[in-house]
Amino acid sequence: MKVLIVTFGDIQNPTNGYLMRVNYIFRCLNSSTDVNVIQFITDRVPIDSIKGVYSFHVNNNYASYLFTFVWKSLSLIFLLKNQDVVMIEGSMFLPFAITAKILRKKVVYDTHGSIVEVSKGVRGIKNLLFRRIIGGLLDRVTTAVSDVVITVSEKDAEIFKRYSRNKGKVVVIRHSIDTEKIPFYEVENQKVKTALFAGNLRSVQNYEAAKKIIEIAKQLPEVKFVIVGEGKEKFTNYPNNVIFVGKVESLDKYYKEADVCVIL
Repeated sequence: MKVLIVTFGDIQNPTNGYLMRVNYIFRCLNSSTDVNVIQFITDRVPIDSIKGVYSFHVNNNYASYLFTFVWKSLSLIFLLKNQDVVMIEGSMFLPFAITAKILRKKVVYDTHGSIVEVSKGVRGIKNLLFRRIIGGLLDRVTTAVSDVVITVSEKDAEIFKRYSRNKGKVVVIRHSIDTEKIPFYEVENQKVKTALFAGNLRSVQNYEAAKKIIEIAKQLPEVKFVIVGEGKEKFTNYPNNVIFVGKVESLDKYYKEADVCVIL
């Protein structure tokens, strides 16, 4: 069987939760299946070329996403035609799902979470238009087009079952972590002095989490809150005990220095 995975970001360098999941799926499938990958990169950095992985640059804006994904889903039609299954990592890749269905291929949609659900409580016209309206529509149409929908939790499964007439095509595959690659450290302090949060702050759920952390930090001035991840420029007004680090090559140093990790 031949499987094509369409994803966002370099699966060879999984620096966030999204890519860690895709990387794990790729490694599991690659052990017993012929797997190809189409990956779209926003950073203009050299990407190591490996067999079966096709990398394309895309500008970090919605217009570029739309044009590039539609164009590539058509220009790479011979690659899609040679597959048995096309797996898309998010509803933004709907053009690939539609092309695959026209070619009578099986389509698997790995959701990573409901766009509408993660944007609840976020105000603004941009959120309403691009996430709650357009994002919700993308989720619904992609669910309808797909043969199988994979969600990360039972809560997400219930949401996508409402989008699907065939309830049986929605399954749950939770995130998996390779614990052998995680460094564990002794906590030296008796009291919490440093708290760590890591995540891409350009993702709405992580952005909202960072805002909550800033609110908490104002109430706990004796605790240092370290926030690691892309998008630190989005925050300009925060107390002195909040430190935005930005994107880093490795989190090991920050895990070692932290007393607790924050998950919101």
